Amino acid sequence: MKKALATIILCFIVVIAVCWVKTDSTPKETLYGSWGVENITWLYITEDSIYFVDEENSPAIKYYVEKDTITMNFDGMTIKEKYYIIQDTLFMETKEGLGKYERIK
Repeated sequence: MKKALATIILCFIVVIAVCWVKTDSTPKETLYGSWGVENITWLYITEDSIYFVDEENSPAIKYYVEKDTITMNFDGMTIKEKYYIIQDTLFMETKEGLGKYERIK
């Protein structure tokens, strides 16, 4: 009985810790900078725009953040994606799956 109670309490602490990391680590300012895959820069994010570095003459995409959702306005379309940052990795949940970008320093 004591082991079961200890296991439940441990699971509860782990869930709270994971939720705290996700919500606390995603203020908008943490998005700023260069992001890529395998040390190749794909995105450069500023205060109000996202640039696709790998595409020449690509226009800036305006965006804004509300809680855990990034809303991008591009070519007359509005795209909303959930995002979170853990350490130096940006995760974006899209219809196609989970996108993963590493911070380029």
